[in-house]
Amino acid sequence: MWRVEGHVEKERPVLRGKAAVTLDFACQRCHETASLEELSKFARDFHDPEIGNTNVGLTPGLSGNWWGGQDRNGEGFLLSFEYGPTGDLILFASFYTYDDTGNQVYLIGLSNEFDGTTVNVDVFITSGRKWGDAFDPNEGGTVAWGTGSFTFPDCESGSMTLTPNADAVASGFTELSYDLSRDVGDLEHGISCPTFVNNAGDAALAAD
Repeated sequence: MWRVEGHVEKERPVLRGKAAVTLDFACQRCHETASLEELSKFARDFHDPEIGNTNVGLTPGLSGNWWGGQDRNGEGFLLSFEYGPTGDLILFASFYTYDDTGNQVYLIGLSNEFDGTTVNVDVFITSGRKWGDAFDPNEGGTVAWGTGSFTFPDCESGSMTLTPNADAVASGFTELSYDLSRDVGDLEHGISCPTFVNNAGDAALAAD
């Protein structure tokens, strides 16, 4: 594991008691695909028409393997959306790819900003460490590579852009953008991805 210092998380209020009960019996009945934890984070503005889909579409349910289809066969992303200790959503992204001479490259992205259905990341590159007993965490380094962004309009599709910094450009990297889809074949996703579809009509019919 590794970490990047300087990413500060903000505290969020936690709903308990009557607020949690209200979410259980009112919100979750209509938004059946969402967990109480997720609904509690958006309870104050979930039905505000001015909010739209802000931060609602980015959930741990997006975690998993993503790729660019057969045209990008041989490289891909492993994305992990998780809630931090203070309740903020965090993205850890791994990109398995190559440099301009065909050497394998491992890029790491860590979220720095969420904007609606888009998450922006700082991107780092690792190098210099060795296999097995020769591994030394103090050898080589993890250095800034550039920036990136991921956008997910729904649970099954997305897009990404990676932009190298000057040092990475000097090493042969160029900006890269393409559409993403899940790569799980016939397997079920390990974490349910909420759609936040309003099922109030169905719930009302079921109650009659």
